[in-house]
Amino acid sequence: MERSDEHTPLPAGSGWLIGLLLTTFVIGTDDFIIAGILPAVSGDLEVSEAVAGRLATVFSVVYALAAPVLALVVRRMPRRTLIVGGLSVFAVINLVTALAPHYAVLMVLRVLAAGVVVGLVTIAVMAFAVPRYPTAGAPARHQPGRIGTSAAT
Repeated sequence: MERSDEHTPLPAGSGWLIGLLLTTFVIGTDDFIIAGILPAVSGDLEVSEAVAGRLATVFSVVYALAAPVLALVVRRMPRRTLIVGGLSVFAVINLVTALAPHYAVLMVLRVLAAGVVVGLVTIAVMAFAVPRYPTAGAPARHQPGRIGTSAAT
């Protein structure tokens, strides 16, 4: 099978790559941050740490299950619109999350955040980056989406 050496031209400068790296870093951090603040979350919401830990589990499960479905739904939408719009909605959801009065509301917000992130942001970031980043033969550790996610963990 032949591989074309033609790539979509890189946007001017490297700002796009840094933006995508930071986007994946923010998403990865949001997924895992709950583990570091479990005692505070469980105390504020008056639930056990195990129950509070389900917030991270549910986020990850929704993210994993929604990815293939939402990839099909958004495949024809403009990538930049998905990234900017998705990050905006994600920020609003996280602001509301900080004010969640009880566990059930927080759980619903985590499910929404996971859906928005995977459906609007992560898929668009990867679809935007892959044709612009010359990875032919490069190890996976050099790909921009993997770098941001790895840094977050």
